Amino acid sequence: MKRTRSRAAPVLVGVIASVVALQAERALGQPTPRGDPHPIPLSECTTIDEPGSYVLTQNLTVAGDCFVVAADFVTLDLGGWVITGNGTGAGITDSDEGPPLQGIAVRYGTVTGFALGVSLVHTIAAVVAEVRAFGNGNGIQVTDGSTVSGSTAVSNTQIGIFAECACTISGNTAMDNGTDGIIADGGSTVSGNTASGNGGIGILVDCPSNVIGNTATNSSGSANLSLLGTDCNDSDNVAP
Repeated sequence: MKRTRSRAAPVLVGVIASVVALQAERALGQPTPRGDPHPIPLSECTTIDEPGSYVLTQNLTVAGDCFVVAADFVTLDLGGWVITGNGTGAGITDSDEGPPLQGIAVRYGTVTGFALGVSLVHTIAAVVAEVRAFGNGNGIQVTDGSTVSGSTAVSNTQIGIFAECACTISGNTAMDNGTDGIIADGGSTVSGNTASGNGGIGILVDCPSNVIGNTATNSSGSANLSLLGTDCNDSDNVAP
C-alpha cells in the first residue's frame, strides 16, 4: 500500500500541474485546439494550399479575402478569435481553380464585416461548426452534401445561411438578417434551427427534404417557414 501511494503522488502532482497550466493558458485568451493536438498556427490571412490542421492564434483585420482554402483535407480552427473585414471579399472561402475540394472543415470563431462571411461553394461535403457570422453580406454558404451545425448567422445584410442540395443544417440560429434566415435546396435535412426577425422568409426549403423541429418566428417576409414543392417530411416545427 505504501508503494502504491508513493507512486501515485508524482502522477497526481503532474495532473494538477497540467490542469493549472491549461487554466492559465485559457485565462490569457490563447486558442485551445479542438482536434489535432499539434495544429499549424496561423497569425495572418493566407492561402492554405497544403492538407492539414490549422489554428488561428489572434484576431485579424483585413481588406478583401482572409483565408482561401486551396487544398483537400484542411481543418481550420479559428480558436475562438475574430476575423474582421472591410465590407469586401470573404472571411473564409475556397479556391475555384480545378475540381471541387473535399474534406474541408471550419469551426469555432467569428467572421464579421465581409461581403461573404464563410463561402465554401467549391467544396463537396464541407463542415462548418460553431461559427458566428455577424454583419456580413451573406453569412454562411455551402454546397452539396455539406453540414452547418451549431452556428449563428446574425445581422447579415442578405441571407444568414444558404445551403445547396443534400445538406444538413442543424442546431443553428439565424436572426435579423436582411433577407432570408436559412435557405436549403432539395434533399436536405433542416432540423432544430431557430430563425427570428429576418427580413424575408425565416426558413425556406425545397422539397423533398426533412424539415424537423425548427422554430421560425417574427419574419417580415411572406412566411416564417416555407416549403417549396411536395414530399417534404415536415414535423414538429413551430412557425406561427
